[in-house]
Amino acid sequence: MTKNKALAVADKVKNSIRDKRKRISNETTHSMFVKKKPDGYDYVDEAYLRSKLNEEYPLWSWSPAGSNPVQFLGSEWVVVAGTLRIDEDGFTKEFLSPGAARIQFKRGKEHTPENVVDVDKNIASANTNGLKRAINRLTNIADDVYKKQMIDPSLDADEVEMIESMMEELDEDTKNKIRDGIENWNINKTNIKRTIERIESLIIENRSKDE
Repeated sequence: MTKNKALAVADKVKNSIRDKRKRISNETTHSMFVKKKPDGYDYVDEAYLRSKLNEEYPLWSWSPAGSNPVQFLGSEWVVVAGTLRIDEDGFTKEFLSPGAARIQFKRGKEHTPENVVDVDKNIASANTNGLKRAINRLTNIADDVYKKQMIDPSLDADEVEMIESMMEELDEDTKNKIRDGIENWNINKTNIKRTIERIESLIIENRSKDE
């Protein structure tokens, strides 16, 4: 495979991943799966997130992180750390995530080890919280619920067309640099005005050289 073909394939994969992430991030989670915590914040349960993970990234694993993935903080909290790994277009991506849960004790009893209620369920709850965070952060699933939807800074078709028309008088090397900037988002909605001003400046410089 030639260098140009390899670059074209890499760009295709990159764009595929980017488009998929953008689609997932901008999806609206059905209200039937959205719940509310006592503090007023919305959340979705682990079953929904796991179902979407199976749908979008069927090759995934959730494994203990480090040599001591389960830790108790005093007598009140348990923390579980895990690593979520997914296969994305042939690439392995991973995210390390801790999850915490308050330890439950027998009602009205002193918070001592012998009064802990279902320690396995406390650990499982912490593990679930870690997995849920990892799914959202690594895959963008339920971004709308967790207020993390991707903001698309890329130029739209009209903006790209306008820049292309402005570049007619520029040399091919400069045109390609600008096109590369658009492709990798270095030129985007936040700096398009500066880019236009730069193109206009280059055109004026070129015209003055020809006079």
